Amino acid sequence: IVVSHGIFPTILNCLKNKDQIVRKNAATCIREISRQSRDLSKLICQSGGEAALVDFVTATKGVVRLPGIMTLGYFMDFAFHLRHERHSAIRKRMAAGDSHGHH
Repeated sequence: IVVSHGIFPTILNCLKNKDQIVRKNAATCIREISRQSRDLSKLICQSGGEAALVDFVTATKGVVRLPGIMTLGYFMDFAFHLRHERHSAIRKRMAAGDSHGHH
């Protein structure tokens, strides 16, 4: 529902707001959305979220930056699992090809 209302990339601009509470709440919202699924994390990244969060983390200090750091961690975790799944699928195809006498 949140995504269908066009929250991205609009909320990313809130990461640059002068008000620290607005920035932290925006980062928290992005974190909560990104942790729901790979597809939502991908949408956030495609909307410029990864770069915006790196800028947010770089520009803030203390606990305010925590939601941004956690979100970047979710992105990395999803990317790792996606890469692992792709490699597993390739290995399975290669093994199936070898068992059929293909090289």
